[in-house]
Amino acid sequence: MTDTSQPAIHSKAPADIGWRAALPTVLPLVALFGFAVLLPLTGNEYWALITTRAAIYWVLVAGLNLVVGYAGQLAIGYVALLTLGAYTTSVLAAGNVLPPLPTFVALAVAAVAGALFGVVVGLPALRLRTFYFAMATLGFATIVTQVALAWQGVTGGGIGISGPEMPAPFNTAWGFLYLCLALAALVTWATSNVAKSRFGRALIAVRDADVAAEANGISKPKLFVTIFLFSGAVAAVAGGLFASLQTYITPDAFTFELSLLFFIAVLIGGRGSILGPLIGTIILTILPEIAAPLAAWSTFLYAALLLIIVLAMPGGIAALLDFKNRKPLQSDRAIKPRPALLGEILERSGADRPMTLRGIVLSFGGVRAIAARTAAARRRFSAPSPGCCLGPAPCVSRARTCAAGALGRRRGPALSM
Repeated sequence: MTDTSQPAIHSKAPADIGWRAALPTVLPLVALFGFAVLLPLTGNEYWALITTRAAIYWVLVAGLNLVVGYAGQLAIGYVALLTLGAYTTSVLAAGNVLPPLPTFVALAVAAVAGALFGVVVGLPALRLRTFYFAMATLGFATIVTQVALAWQGVTGGGIGISGPEMPAPFNTAWGFLYLCLALAALVTWATSNVAKSRFGRALIAVRDADVAAEANGISKPKLFVTIFLFSGAVAAVAGGLFASLQTYITPDAFTFELSLLFFIAVLIGGRGSILGPLIGTIILTILPEIAAPLAAWSTFLYAALLLIIVLAMPGGIAALLDFKNRKPLQSDRAIKPRPALLGEILERSGADRPMTLRGIVLSFGGVRAIAARTAAARRRFSAPSPGCCLGPAPCVSRARTCAAGALGRRRGPALSM
């Protein structure tokens, strides 16, 4: 909708204001990746192994963060896609079904397979909610594990299969570390762009109020299919890298505890954040190494850590690091509507001049009620009536009614279409 009677208003904000606003988020990410890049200076390949594992886990968790943290879907069984990617890459690189493929080609094929099966995992989210969807993802993880056990001629069954060998210069510990860090940085950049885009805001709207989001024209099926395609592809790539890191994989390597680690990394990191889940992934990767004598208590430790985070920091690590918004609120705060102020603002802005509305579109969950209509009206507004609701998404339809009523407070028809 455009107002032909008003000149275009151009923002005079400095061009670099976007960079300044992004610095608090970008600098910690750059610092983490910079620290990982400098690890070869230590000469300790053990820490190279731990850092490589954390980078591979983050490739998967970054995609899972969009599903759990932004879309609000409880996808607990995402280890299934890690298993799928690991076995697809290993089988294609070994030539058990087709002639042996180069490792990177096998990784690309695994990404395509992961994207397709990611949609298969995500389709129940259109009908199932909360814990029911979580159980569906766990069921899919069980199916993938049983297929890997039963298909002995291809996957090796319980004996397992050799992981793919990376070509030079990625066949060394440090070379493979840099490859995983590069992919982790690429996925971080992609998920950050998605989260800050219109697509990411639509995911948050569906997470917080899916009915209101669909009433405003957001297509929930399209969002979910797209996000599960992306998260499935990166999870399968992480699986191929994981198989190469392990050098030999069996179904026992893809346990429920590993799936729980991915899910808890998002929860303790905080939903709606990129930095928080990244720090959560690093913590949960290092924690088993520190608490190696307590390996038998790993599930208990994960549950205890999750409980502590939920009780002490409901917003996760992201809320803990958000110093800008951690200001105490006023004790006597209240919403005080001032309807008279709206009339004063409209009088100063010359609201009596005619206004033309072009390209009016009204959609409800994909059903378009009004398409490309043109309307002419006089903007004679008065103060909102007491019944007018000016608020968040649940009041959208009421706000539209109030706006139409305000346009209609003149003699004769307010709109001509």
